[in-house]
Amino acid sequence: MMKPIINSVTNPAASLLISRPMVTCLADAVNASKPKMLFSEFWHQGELAVLFGNENSGKAALAVQLADAISTGSCISGFTTETEAQKVLYFDFDTGERQLASRYDGCNFSDNFIRVTINREHCELRKFGEQLFAGIDAALEEHGAKVIVVDSLSTLKYFVNDLYFFTRLLQLKKSKKLSILLLAATKNSTAGKPLAIKQLAANKMLGGIADSVFAMGPSKTRENGSYLIHLKGKEMGTVYHQNRVVTGRNTVTPVTGLPGFEFTGYGTEHSQLMLTPPIGELEARILECKRKAPNASLAEIAKWTGTNKMKVKRVLERCCEGNPGNLNSESETLTSNPSRGEFGSPGHISKPGAKDNQRTDFRIRGNDGLHNQLRAVSPGLSKGVTPVTPNLKPETVNAGLTNSFTGDVKPSNHPSGPGVTKPERTLEEKLAGLKAEMGLTPDGKELTYSQQLKKRLAQARMQRKK
Repeated sequence: MMKPIINSVTNPAASLLISRPMVTCLADAVNASKPKMLFSEFWHQGELAVLFGNENSGKAALAVQLADAISTGSCISGFTTETEAQKVLYFDFDTGERQLASRYDGCNFSDNFIRVTINREHCELRKFGEQLFAGIDAALEEHGAKVIVVDSLSTLKYFVNDLYFFTRLLQLKKSKKLSILLLAATKNSTAGKPLAIKQLAANKMLGGIADSVFAMGPSKTRENGSYLIHLKGKEMGTVYHQNRVVTGRNTVTPVTGLPGFEFTGYGTEHSQLMLTPPIGELEARILECKRKAPNASLAEIAKWTGTNKMKVKRVLERCCEGNPGNLNSESETLTSNPSRGEFGSPGHISKPGAKDNQRTDFRIRGNDGLHNQLRAVSPGLSKGVTPVTPNLKPETVNAGLTNSFTGDVKPSNHPSGPGVTKPERTLEEKLAGLKAEMGLTPDGKELTYSQQLKKRLAQARMQRKK
């Protein structure tokens, strides 16, 4: 008996794989008509798209809002729908009748918006899959619709085998030239975690066979906030990725009066989740030293905090980077002014002996969450502590600052007695004193932070001796 030939060239209809010259494929792709958008770049005509999100995330309200826009030939504010008014079959397997009334009572829908539910009186669980697709086929023939929305896979997975469902759905999509939107839930969702296809709570094959996959996640930037991110797209790629998500909020839209998604703009997924790195006591001390002494080197900060330079560098790189929340804001110019080393302002670390263009620049994140963590970990750090060496009290350094380089009155414990004035200083002495006050060396060069600290310590010792 002869074995059947798989993928035979003589019988291409039965072949799983199709072989064609690259030139032919490119020519067909160029000459092919561009499919129209149903929901901007998220969903095109003839595509099988998947929208997933957490429970009560607002994805069902967005699906109803989208179906209403397609049925009326309009579009959701902030998005694009290029098709004319057409019939939409909305297979609602999750919403009850009372819940539906509480959500959409008083809303006006087009006759092209057709809701399809399950008749539980004629449901046979053993043959549920066959009955389901027979009903879908009959509804498509009755209404002549080309767009269907299935809400949701979370209910159907208990009654239909995944492999059977996806196989029949793809066959129906090809034979009827349908545009299909499937709603699904997330699995292993964690608050504040970026969305990914692996969180899709369905069979893994769905992420492979779908033409487009996008997700809805909660946003912490505003009340009832949410965002949309495109995770997979075959037509135009992923336009709305992690660095450019669609932001909005779940509310009653002012134009149609439907509860749904209101577009507010664009942003990054990082800013919507407000991700802040965990801050410990050591990290808080490092950041506080950086804030108080923006010109200090890595070695100096490591000495003050009792750690090593690599730890300091890693903490600053992780916690002191620019906040990407606002993509339109221009980057500020880093300066060497120590007063700009506050939270939300740029600062820099100068390596000993390095030139101006060799400085390692850091930006302290303008994030209230990070500042609050610093206060919670070490409340005393926010009270203006001056960074000093571990074996020296801050009062010692501050005491040395009170001794003026240019004062003409001798202290009370001077051998000559109090109130005795010094002889008038020469111009060179005055110039040297002025440079010392400005933190400059006699040759006019700027003192490093270590040299300034050593000078203060020397002044403190001199003051104690007197």
